Amino acid sequence: MVLAFRRIRLDHDPAIFKSQAFNVLTNPRALARTYGEGAVKSAGAAGRDIVIAVHRGLCPTGGYAIVIESVELVARTLKVRVRHVDPSPSDFVTLIPTYPSDTVILSRHCFSLRGAFRAEFSLGERKVASVPFML
Repeated sequence: MVLAFRRIRLDHDPAIFKSQAFNVLTNPRALARTYGEGAVKSAGAAGRDIVIAVHRGLCPTGGYAIVIESVELVARTLKVRVRHVDPSPSDFVTLIPTYPSDTVILSRHCFSLRGAFRAEFSLGERKVASVPFML
């Protein structure tokens, strides 16, 4: 089942993820521990929702991105498809290092079951991460 999500911007220091990272956060404590208290406020109703965040890591200039394209629930597995965006050689970009990320919120109501789940992150056809989480 393809799940609807809402894209948000977490208030946090982007440099905390200098390398690629994939996170699934299911409660405000985990969100605060990973991103700081400001992230809990910017996420809004994080107690009722599931936050999925992806980080591309340090990029040499602007123009890079990482985008969550889709989230699908298959049994007890969330299949999260992400895509990298790179600047073309002719793009005008900022000449400072950047830390691209994307964050979405899923409603907890999408999950009729409770217990152990797994999120599998794929970039194109290649699986890049698997993250366990509990509901």
